[in-house]
Amino acid sequence: MNSTVVPESILVSSTPVANHDEERPHLVHKSDSTEIYRINDIGIKVLVGETSLEEQNKKLSHERNMANFLSSLSRQRKVIEKKDYDGRPALWFKWEEGVTLRSWLQKPEVELTSKVRVAMGIAKTLSEFHDGGVFYNNLSFENIVLNTVEGADIATFIDLSKSGFIDMRPNADKEYTDMLRSTDLKMMGHVLRAIFHGEDPNFEQCQKEESAHKNIVHDNDTWNSHHRKRGKPSSLPSSLSSLPLYIHSLITALVASCSKSSTGYSCAKDVLLDLKRFSENPNSNVRKYLGDESSIVHRSLQLGVDIKFYGRQVQLTMIQHFFETVIRNESCPLMSVVSGCPGAGKSTSVNEVKSRFRGEDLLLIEVKFNKFSRPDSVLTSALNSIFANMVATSNASNALQSMKQRICDAFEYENELYDAIPQLLVFLQGGSFVSNSPPIFGGKKSNQLEFMLCRLIGAIASDEIPVVLYLDDLQWADQATLDLIGMLMLDPSITYFGILGCYRDNEVDKRHPLFGLLEA
Repeated sequence: MNSTVVPESILVSSTPVANHDEERPHLVHKSDSTEIYRINDIGIKVLVGETSLEEQNKKLSHERNMANFLSSLSRQRKVIEKKDYDGRPALWFKWEEGVTLRSWLQKPEVELTSKVRVAMGIAKTLSEFHDGGVFYNNLSFENIVLNTVEGADIATFIDLSKSGFIDMRPNADKEYTDMLRSTDLKMMGHVLRAIFHGEDPNFEQCQKEESAHKNIVHDNDTWNSHHRKRGKPSSLPSSLSSLPLYIHSLITALVASCSKSSTGYSCAKDVLLDLKRFSENPNSNVRKYLGDESSIVHRSLQLGVDIKFYGRQVQLTMIQHFFETVIRNESCPLMSVVSGCPGAGKSTSVNEVKSRFRGEDLLLIEVKFNKFSRPDSVLTSALNSIFANMVATSNASNALQSMKQRICDAFEYENELYDAIPQLLVFLQGGSFVSNSPPIFGGKKSNQLEFMLCRLIGAIASDEIPVVLYLDDLQWADQATLDLIGMLMLDPSITYFGILGCYRDNEVDKRHPLFGLLEA
C-alpha cells in the first residue's frame, strides 16, 4: 500500500502527556507498517502489520530510548512517552510543523543557493547524530522534515526505529563503525542528488540494499557485532554533468563512501564544511577556457581547482572526474589546473588519483618543471621516456600497433622531431638510435617543432589510448612551453586528450606568463 506523504513527527519537548480524551486523534499517515495519528501538537505512532505485540513493544522501546539518548539535539524527534493508544503499543511525541523533503522536492525552479542551504541542513543533522555516537540508517525523503529558522534551513530526522549506537570505545571494531557511518553518508549522497538534480528512480531500491541493519537488534545492553562487507561504490548517471562540477564531485564522493576508495567521505562534518565553502564561493569553481572564438568553435574546459578552497574529498573527486572525462572525450582537448601554496598537497592529490588510471586504459605523460632544468626541453624529454618505456616493455598490443600506424601516417622522416625525441624512431622502426641534445624552443624552427609535437600528441591520443599530459610546477614553465600548451588546447583535431597542471599560486601574478594562459 502506498503511504500518504505526511511527516511523522518532529519532537521538541519531553513534557508529560496530558489527558487527550477530550479530542479524538485523527489519522494523518498510513503505510504497511505504521499509522500516525495527530491531536493538536501531539503525534502518536502505532505499528501495524503482522508483527507481534512483543515485537512492537521492543521496536517502540528502542525508538524511545534512541530519542532520549539524543535528547540534547534539536534536530530529531524527542519522544514524550511510550504508552498504549486504542489498546495498542504506541509512541507519543510532540509535533512540529514542517515540510517533508519529498514535498520540498516538488517545488518548481528552486534556486541553487536554496538547494545548498537545504543540503547543509541535512549534513549538519547527520553530523550531530554521528558526533553523538548514533548512526541514523533511515535517510529517505519522507524521514527528513525541513523548516526555516532565522534564515537557516533546519533538517530534522524523524523515525528513529532503525538507528543504533556507534561503538565509540577505543577497542571498538573500526572497520565496522566506519561502515555504519559510511552507509549514512552514501544515502545522503543519493538524497543530495535528488536535491540538486531530481529524484533518482532507483533510490528506494538503493536504500534497501544499503541499509546497514534491516532487522536491527533493539537491545541497548548488547552490541550487534555482525560484520557486513563494504559495498562497491555506486555510479552516478552521466546527466549529473549538468551540475556545477564542485557539487557533482561532492555527490560522487559521498556515494563512494561505502567503498575503500580514498575519494569517499568518512565524516559528515567534512561534507558540511565543503558545502559551506561552496556556499561562500558558488561561482569560483568552474571557468571556461575558450581562446579566440573566431579561431576555434569547439569548447575547451578549464576547471580552476584551488586547494585552499576545496575540501579534500571534493578535490580528489574533481581530479578523478577530469581523468574519466578525458577517457570518454570525443571532442577537443580539456585542461584542468590545480593551484595552491607550496606544501598544500597539490601533487600528492594528483598522484593519489592518477595511480588508478595507469595502464593501457590511459597514457599518462608526466612532466615536472624545476628551476634547474631548461623548461623548453622538459616535454620532449618526457615523451622520449614514454617511448623508451614502450620499447622496453616490447608490448605488441593492437592499441600500440594502431598508435604506430597513426604516427607513421602523420610523419615521414621528420629530422627535427626525431632529434628531439630519439626513442620515437626506435619505437617506430626498432634498432638503436643515438640521442642528440633536445632542441631549444624559441629558435628559428621553434614553430615547426611545436606544430609537429601537436601532430604527434594528436596521433598518440585515441579512444583506445586516451592521453593526459600532467604538468607539475607550471609556474616554472617558460613562454615557449606555454605557447605549445596553448596550441595543443586550440587544436580541434586532437581528441581523447587533456592537460592537468599544478602550480604555486603564490608565485603566479598578473605579470607571470602562465597568468595570461589561464585567463585567455
